[in-house]
Amino acid sequence: MDSVPTTQSPPRHPLPRPEPRSLGQNMAHTVGVFQALIAFPVMIHAGVFTFWCLTLDANFTIYEFVNSLSNAFFSASILFIIITQRGGNSGDISIEFMVWLEVAKSGFASAVWLWLLFDGIFGPVHNSYNRPQSRTPRIAQAIISFLGLPFLFYPTLTFAIYDLKTSRKSELNMNAGAARTEVDVDEEAAAGERLSLLSRV
Repeated sequence: MDSVPTTQSPPRHPLPRPEPRSLGQNMAHTVGVFQALIAFPVMIHAGVFTFWCLTLDANFTIYEFVNSLSNAFFSASILFIIITQRGGNSGDISIEFMVWLEVAKSGFASAVWLWLLFDGIFGPVHNSYNRPQSRTPRIAQAIISFLGLPFLFYPTLTFAIYDLKTSRKSELNMNAGAARTEVDVDEEAAAGERLSLLSRV
C-alpha cells in the first residue's frame, strides 16, 4: 500500500515585535491614565444630569441641558482618544496621527475648562444658601481648575510634537546616510572603471 506523501507547510516567520517605548513615551502613557481619571467622573456626572433633563418632569432650562450635554460629549471624546492612543502605542498608529489626537484631546479639555469658566461668570447661579447669590466661589474654582491643563494635558501635546520632530530628524539623517553610501559606491565603481581603462592602454 503506497504511503501518501506528506506536504510540509512553509516555515512561519515570527511577527516583528514593536520597538520598546522610550522613557518619555512611558511617561506620556502614564499621564493618560490620570487624564482618564479626570475625564471619567465629569462624563458620568454630566451624562446623568443630561438624562435627568430628558426624563424627569422638572424645571430644567435649555441652557442646563446644553451645558451638561456639551461637557458630557467633550469628556467622552477625551476618553475615546485616550483609549485609541493606548491601543495605538504598539505601532499601529503613525506619530503624525498621534499628534493630531493630542491636539484634539487638549482642545476638548480646554473647551471643558472654558465652558466652566464662562458658566461661572455669566451662567445662572442656583444656590439658595447664599443671599445674595455670589459668583465669586464658582469663578475662583474654575480658575484654580485651570492648573490641571498645563500639568496633565498640555505636556503630552508638547511631547508628541517633540517626538514627531525627533523622528523626522532621524529619518532625514538615515536618508542622508543612505544617499552618501550610494554616492561612495558610485565613486568606487567609477574609479574601478577608470583603472581598468588605464590598464588596457
